[in-house]
Amino acid sequence: MKRKIAAAILCASMVMNLGGGLPVLASEEGNTGIGIELTEFANPSKQYQPGVRWWWPGGAVEKETLKKEIDYLAENNFGYVEINPFYLSQALEGDEETAKSIYTPGFYELLDYAVGYCEEKGITVDLNMGSGWNANSQYVTYEETMGNMALGRVTVTAEELRNGVDIPEAERSVFYVGDDARGEWQDESVKLQGILVAELTGETGTEFAEREGLFGSVPAYTEVYDAEGNVSKEYPAQVVLNLEHSYYLQADETMGEGTVTLTDEILGSLDDTKEYEVIAMYYVPSGGTGVDCEPEWYVADHMDAETSADYINDWLGDANMKQILDSHSNIRAVFNDSYEFYSDIYYTEDMAELAADAENNGLGYDFSKYLPTIYKQYSAAPFYMGLGTSDTYLTYTADAGEEARIQYDYNTLVNQKFQEGMAAFQEASNGYELLYRQEAYNPPIDTLASANYVDIPEGEQGDEMSLIRTSSGAHLYGKNLVTCEQYTLGCTPLMNTLEQVKIGYDNMATSGITNFFYHGLMYGYGVDSEEYGEMGWTPFPTTGINMSERNSLSPYFGEMNEYASRVNYLMQQGSPSKDVAYYMPFNGSLSETDAVTAMNSAGYAWDAINDDSIQSEDTTVSEDGTIVVNGGNMEYDAIVVDSASVPVATMEKLQAMAEQGAAIIFSGAAPSAQPGWADGNYAEEDAKVAAASEAILSASNSALAEDVDTLKTVLAEKVTPKVSYEDNDQVRFARRTLDNGAELVYLRNIGEGENTITLELKAGYGECYWLDQSTGEVYAAEKDGDTITVTLEASQDTYSDKHSMAIALICEPEGTEIAAEELTEGTPKAFADTSEGETTELTVDSLTVGDTTYTDQVLGKWNSDDFQGGALKTSADTGIYHATYTLTGSLDGKKAELSLSNVYTAATVLVNGEEAGKLMYAPYTLDITEYLTEGENEIEIQVTPRKYNKINPEAETLVDTGMEGPVTITVK
Repeated sequence: MKRKIAAAILCASMVMNLGGGLPVLASEEGNTGIGIELTEFANPSKQYQPGVRWWWPGGAVEKETLKKEIDYLAENNFGYVEINPFYLSQALEGDEETAKSIYTPGFYELLDYAVGYCEEKGITVDLNMGSGWNANSQYVTYEETMGNMALGRVTVTAEELRNGVDIPEAERSVFYVGDDARGEWQDESVKLQGILVAELTGETGTEFAEREGLFGSVPAYTEVYDAEGNVSKEYPAQVVLNLEHSYYLQADETMGEGTVTLTDEILGSLDDTKEYEVIAMYYVPSGGTGVDCEPEWYVADHMDAETSADYINDWLGDANMKQILDSHSNIRAVFNDSYEFYSDIYYTEDMAELAADAENNGLGYDFSKYLPTIYKQYSAAPFYMGLGTSDTYLTYTADAGEEARIQYDYNTLVNQKFQEGMAAFQEASNGYELLYRQEAYNPPIDTLASANYVDIPEGEQGDEMSLIRTSSGAHLYGKNLVTCEQYTLGCTPLMNTLEQVKIGYDNMATSGITNFFYHGLMYGYGVDSEEYGEMGWTPFPTTGINMSERNSLSPYFGEMNEYASRVNYLMQQGSPSKDVAYYMPFNGSLSETDAVTAMNSAGYAWDAINDDSIQSEDTTVSEDGTIVVNGGNMEYDAIVVDSASVPVATMEKLQAMAEQGAAIIFSGAAPSAQPGWADGNYAEEDAKVAAASEAILSASNSALAEDVDTLKTVLAEKVTPKVSYEDNDQVRFARRTLDNGAELVYLRNIGEGENTITLELKAGYGECYWLDQSTGEVYAAEKDGDTITVTLEASQDTYSDKHSMAIALICEPEGTEIAAEELTEGTPKAFADTSEGETTELTVDSLTVGDTTYTDQVLGKWNSDDFQGGALKTSADTGIYHATYTLTGSLDGKKAELSLSNVYTAATVLVNGEEAGKLMYAPYTLDITEYLTEGENEIEIQVTPRKYNKINPEAETLVDTGMEGPVTITVK
């Protein structure tokens, strides 16, 4: 009963959190009427704290260590953990079986303890769906694994066809054969689905050849294999089939004798001068497994709704798991990582049936005879592996554009099956009062529409456009909580600077992410062992960030998480506020196009929008021309279409919207084609798109913008942002409309230098305030009419090539103010300080590292051979720099600011023995006024280096450590 009561409260909270703005919380003194709760902003509660993926070495965990790590997480402001029992490549002696023992009675006992202690500490738990990724468990059978297609082929004459040809046996791909095989073949599960008989044109297409991939050479994949693993045939080049003389036969009982049986009509059409390809199409389970603890655990078929639901019910319905769910109220969601499957193509058993269903397959025609021409070897593998045939083995056309159209239609079928699978995962998870969190991308799917079937959509890594894609889907489908797996690839463990991490927080905020998970807290397994060394086990060397207490920078994580929590709090309030919807084609991606550049530099907030949302019955146009999407989930002033190819149904809806007064803007050129094959009738469908474009441009509120400047002009005529900024190509921002009508802006300078930004406010806002996410303090913003001008400092990261200096602004409605006593005088640190003062450069007289004190050549990079003879090149110990500062007379209302230059990587400052603050990211300045006394003052700067050099002493390039200076104090 405890679980049900708590879950009801949790689910009610989550529904509010996911579907709309959180309520404005009341302070002890009562609600002030402003758009946010100031005490919550200053000290966000656990629900706004970031999460971390907690990697467990399979089942080789102990309660004592679990408790220690949960205490560490709670003390350092982590609000969520995602528990992922992962594959342990090298178990310590005696742990060989324990490491593989997951979801066993012993493992459940440990999981119950961890969840319970997290609950005690206020930490919310998400459970990874199985071990590693993707969803797998001991319950998934071979028949329930991700599906695959296999072909059997034979080339024959017309005469041979008339005399009867044996149905070709299924040929095995390299996916099932050899030392590197990722699949499993069981003859009894191979099912014939159809036979294609096609006349050969005599042409060949792509010649298959070995090529270079990301991880070395990629084979040509010209060979197929028999049951013994021997090469049975070679297909050196793509074969071109005659579409007009191709015949697809559904598998039925007439094929039971193993012979291809053709109708009299087909037999009569055969040409004795031609050869024919007989292609048998088979369904076969992939037998694919994940990267997980148990190599025999299969990955469930994510394209099959029944299998997806069964997976959840088997896993969560287990008596041991159910006991945990019923006993604790802090398990929020089940999580499935990014779709990274291995098979030849994306396929599932009933896909052949869907392909034949012209009324319901989204294509309007029978796609059956095209299915065999999609087949490749090893193409349904993660893109970064660089695997797979360079082209299909069979084709009806050597024209690359036409091939792309056929591929597009196949992708439409794949998308439908994946969406069905996600819907089943969601419904089944919700049945256990849990949410479904998913990274839905990589296969050919509508990444935006996926948010409709995911309770917590999740992105990954730091690419701005990829994150906007994820958050756009969430906005379109009414999900307020959007998470991100962060600092994954493109980062190197222990090389990360805190500046880089902070830039990540800012980037996520302006990209629409409202909370996130660090990619790595590694359970302390094998620490200081011969097998794993000082840092202990890690799931793989490229885990992008190490959030454990063994990281030398861990003393700063708690304060870093305070920054992140304030940002998360702000970005979860109210609802997203956008001006423009930017059309993103199905299975497309976002990039810095001219249209995107124009919107970003001209100060327009935008989302991506998909075909599904445009075509929806619930997407309408209001009397004033506002575009209301998916029943009111989002509203936009305009839709920008920057694609030459758009589906007919989408164009027809855009035309109808334009005729109702919606602003439809074509960027570059008007669409003139649609992406599908249309059973070969694509030219006719293309003409419909061209006609719709013409009709749209004849509407009064639509326009064609052929270049960036014209697009900016058109947007200025048709879009009225609540808050915008004057043209500036080094700015990113995000806006939220709060429940009281206030507008919240998260603003950042992405340039390498200081950036003066002029904000333009819609009439009707009263007082505005700066919200400093670094400190939780609030400052009055100075308005000049309906503008605010601010100059933001630049960041100074020495590791990444990214920049960000950010601040939040809240513009309240007329008559709503923050009480003066709640405000801090002055301006936030992120602002460039142009005031004059008297600057003193301090003489740093000593550096103490461990038991050694240096008094000569104190400032410099430790990683240099020239610094102290290279004695500190691989040190990870804190360096204590000492200086004195003499204050003559009283400060008398003036401010004394300490400034550090070229500090690697973080510093704690003590003045006269009292801690004055930490410096973790730019600007490396600290107000030390209250700590100074007249006369001589002792200044101690404790600089913490990254641990990379110590762990990797033989690295070709060591990271910068130490401090170069100068160190100054400015009184102003």
